[in-house]
Amino acid sequence: MTQARVRSIVVCASLALAVASPRAECISLGLKSDRKYADLVFRGVITDLQHPDKRRSIVTFEVSRVWKGPVRKRMVLYQPEEDYLERYSWQTSTVGTEYLVFARRLDDSQRNAFDLKTRDAFAVPTCKGGTDEIVHPYARDYLRQLGRGRAPR
Repeated sequence: MTQARVRSIVVCASLALAVASPRAECISLGLKSDRKYADLVFRGVITDLQHPDKRRSIVTFEVSRVWKGPVRKRMVLYQPEEDYLERYSWQTSTVGTEYLVFARRLDDSQRNAFDLKTRDAFAVPTCKGGTDEIVHPYARDYLRQLGRGRAPR
């Protein structure tokens, strides 16, 4: 069975389940897809976590390795807590937790939610796009596939 056919079956099955359930489900198509759609890919430890309100989080990372994008040693993600069923949330994360992060650039409305003027503002996509704690088996597998990476700028 070809990879394209397997993906088609997975998508159809997911749609069928979504119709039967009021809750949406996120499906990862793997590292290649997650990396393609990310603007940044890096490994880092949370050094600060703020929740200005229930709808937003500001997460600061000390970055150790980079695989994609203009990532600095210290990166801040501005996570809008949007009204999606499967939105990504940092609400239960803790300082000191290490993550593999796949982040995307914020759009204008998301930047406005944080009153940011810079276009260099990022967040984890709705269905996390590959982001996970380093201890998670999926993150460990992705790290193995990604290889050594490079030091942050």
